[in-house]
Amino acid sequence: MEEVLKKLNKDKLEKNYNLSKDLTHKFKKPPGDVLFFYRLDLRSQNIDNDLDIISELFFRNEPFVVFGECTNLYITEKGYNGLFISIQEYHINGITFDTTTNTFNVKADCNLTDFVKDAAALGYDFSDFYQIPGLVGSAVCGNSGSDGVEIGEFVRSIRVYDIKEKKYDTFSVVPNSDFFTLRNSKINEDNKEKTRYIIVECELQSEYIGKDNCELRIRKKKADRTDTDKTSELEGGTAGSFWTASALPKEYLDNGKKVRDLISDLGLNRLEINGAKYVTKKNFLTTSKHTKDRDVAHLLDLTTERIKARYNFYPKNEVVILDYDGRIDAAEFIRRYKRHKRV
Repeated sequence: MEEVLKKLNKDKLEKNYNLSKDLTHKFKKPPGDVLFFYRLDLRSQNIDNDLDIISELFFRNEPFVVFGECTNLYITEKGYNGLFISIQEYHINGITFDTTTNTFNVKADCNLTDFVKDAAALGYDFSDFYQIPGLVGSAVCGNSGSDGVEIGEFVRSIRVYDIKEKKYDTFSVVPNSDFFTLRNSKINEDNKEKTRYIIVECELQSEYIGKDNCELRIRKKKADRTDTDKTSELEGGTAGSFWTASALPKEYLDNGKKVRDLISDLGLNRLEINGAKYVTKKNFLTTSKHTKDRDVAHLLDLTTERIKARYNFYPKNEVVILDYDGRIDAAEFIRRYKRHKRV
């Protein structure tokens, strides 16, 4: 791998790199190092060269992952034994509005909240995604949402770089199709085993409600999120909502229940295992500096077992878990790291 990586911009390549300063959502528990780190600039003059090199890694079966500003990410103490590619974030430019179709063409590296504000200035409402950390491309890949509204509802097309085919391609998205599912997308699914697609641009469409109405909705959303974020920060930082809020049987959703409500009903929000605990009204997961992966795994194990015993289903993790060999789900994380002693 190292010979191939020498072809990348050496100023943006790091070896044995710790991601603590790059995590937008931060656990107090420090992550392990990644073997190699590279900041990928989609607007660089050398982007085609970089993408060719990534394709070379793909065909050589070298380990690499791609993330946009490292949001909603939990990295184990073992770190990641491969190349961690982080998309360079931009706060300016990269947004155009097509007056003939009332659609926004947005570069994937744009800050999501900046896009929401720019669209609001034109009177178009994307306020449900205000202050969700990260990039537009990341939000689209993970189908980010808030209060039951998901960004996939607004997407009309997605331009990607297909690493396997070594070319750019476009997915046309029909509203209400199965391209997007709960906190997921076809692109995200295809990337789980081996990263194949890098999103470079998205086309989004929303309702025109006027600038003043957009500003009112943004102020309300800001107040709601500020309350949660302040509590979270006081507790020591989190990586967001660990469990997918609405990933539970329809019978509970129909009664207004979400996973966080089940956690509270079971008293799991009162547990603390060496600093690992649930905080805020949304039951975000937080840790302390002395928390270990085994402590987090034990809390998650208790959570899944008690929810299964009472409600007969397993919750689904929304936060991405990255271990030394790649992405794993909560069940595998628990299997690898849980303690055997019960509390």
